[in-house]
Amino acid sequence: MSIIQEQKELMRVKAGEEKLVFVEEILDGTVVIEAGAKLTYVFLGLKGWEEMRKLKFEFMGGDSELSFLGFVVGSGKEQFLFETVSGHRVPQTKGYFHMKAAMYGESNMDYTGTLVIDKSGPLADVYLESKTLLLSERARAKSVPALEIEADDVVAGHAATIGKIDKELLFYLKSRGISAEEAEKMLIGGFFESQLEMIVDEQMREDVRRKIIDALPFSYES
Repeated sequence: MSIIQEQKELMRVKAGEEKLVFVEEILDGTVVIEAGAKLTYVFLGLKGWEEMRKLKFEFMGGDSELSFLGFVVGSGKEQFLFETVSGHRVPQTKGYFHMKAAMYGESNMDYTGTLVIDKSGPLADVYLESKTLLLSERARAKSVPALEIEADDVVAGHAATIGKIDKELLFYLKSRGISAEEAEKMLIGGFFESQLEMIVDEQMREDVRRKIIDALPFSYES
């Protein structure tokens, strides 16, 4: 598996190739996924941007697969404004999108995940999941899953949740002698952990985990 740590305006995953891509910013661009190719695309957002951006994934061959793993920790007044578009225009493709975000301060995330399966893309298997924790009264988040399905015989689903940290769990950990800061880090780390385990490269997984924990501002506003 080749590992790429940058995003180009146009990226191509060649037929039968397996790639792992890591980026720290979403840029306008297109990723082409050819037949039999597998791509894991890891996005870690710690620093935001001001304008809406769109990243497209175009499936150009059957038996191709994409896993998009997005992690965002927003603080201050950081803005994360972006859309992903997954275009399934050939039979038998898979696209899985997983977004998790923890928003502090006055940060804001506006994410739209669009899944497009046109008439020429039957047997597609697509799923989009977005989960966000709001950790400040002033933090904002919007997650919009959008499905455009014209083909028959497809599997498609989506889920989006926005919530707050479990105060009872936080209280319990503090009652066990754990500091408020460490208790919060444990809970936020646990929130991201199941998605972190989807990163197959151990070194990248550990790097992303460490960066997430290091980026957590203190403290949670009860």
